[in-house]
Amino acid sequence: MQHPVEPLLVEKPLEPSGLLLTPVSPSSIPRYDRPVSGSEQIADGWTKCITPEGDNYYRNAERLLVTYTNVRIQSADQWLRRAHERLIEMARARDPQIRKCEAYIHIVLETPVRVRDLGLPDFETPDHLKAILTPEFWVHIEYFAVHHQLEKSLEDELIAIFRHGCADDMTSFGSTFPYSAQECREHLQTLEGFIASGEFSGYRTAAFARLWASVTRVRHINGYSLPGPRLDRSQGLEEFKKGQRPSAILRVLNTLLLALPQSKFDRITELWNGRVVFQRHWHSYFDDQRSEWLRLAVLGFAVFIVAVILIMADGQNLLAVTSASLAAASVISALTLYERHSRSKFNTAADISSWIMSVESSQSGLFPLA
Repeated sequence: MQHPVEPLLVEKPLEPSGLLLTPVSPSSIPRYDRPVSGSEQIADGWTKCITPEGDNYYRNAERLLVTYTNVRIQSADQWLRRAHERLIEMARARDPQIRKCEAYIHIVLETPVRVRDLGLPDFETPDHLKAILTPEFWVHIEYFAVHHQLEKSLEDELIAIFRHGCADDMTSFGSTFPYSAQECREHLQTLEGFIASGEFSGYRTAAFARLWASVTRVRHINGYSLPGPRLDRSQGLEEFKKGQRPSAILRVLNTLLLALPQSKFDRITELWNGRVVFQRHWHSYFDDQRSEWLRLAVLGFAVFIVAVILIMADGQNLLAVTSASLAAASVISALTLYERHSRSKFNTAADISSWIMSVESSQSGLFPLA
């Protein structure tokens, strides 16, 4: 069960007890935006757990509650206890014989909650809903990892997934696995090291859960186990390109520039195929592009120096002045592009996706960008 950081009292409560019980997704928990807690004594029934990052969360084993809310504050503890009691009452009003450990599941199953209200995408079938919620489950396990011990079968399956992902990346150009072969080997070394140690800890659980969340999130995007899944990054590429029709002016410019924009268009369209961002491939593209801009800046600066020397030697030569001006402009534009597309501004898939959608043309697609 997840709780907001600060329990809220509403002016017109939806529940007789004065509580507003709002479901939230694990990924919406503001772990890094909470105030520093005080030094009050922890309330009875609660156990403090320290996450691998050093944060605190609190567990009430009797009431089956875990929360990042500061239960050292008496009012917070009281709100959480009232919320727990209200959930039990709601469940037993429908089934008086229900056990406490089943009450939460009963309420979730019997209470209609729109996935959109949790900040999650809509779904079409129960299988789609499972694909959406599975990453959230693993986010929850990661956030509350200290008191969890994963089953061996789940750990073994994740290791098998990464071994296959390593082989897939080495043998398939269009692999949809989120990690490269080298990254897979590094992750496998970490995961197998945890297992070899034979010790169970929050560190071990958090590491496995974080990677499970990453893998299942990408599986959801690619439609894993659903009808019509994406099996290759180039799947449907030709149809996707046909939907982007450059205008006559863009075609003329492409011809004048010796079809250089066309080659850029082909590469970035391949990366944006299906409007899905594979982060590591975009990072590779941006690294290549930034290197190219630096080379152009160096070349432009060299031309500028030569032109300035010619001007100093021969006076106001029109060709030399023009060359110096164009070279200076190329240096400025190359360095501007280099700074505007720095790695820090495109660090995540969400950053890249937002940028592409902001520059994408409704008719010509990514051709203007190219």
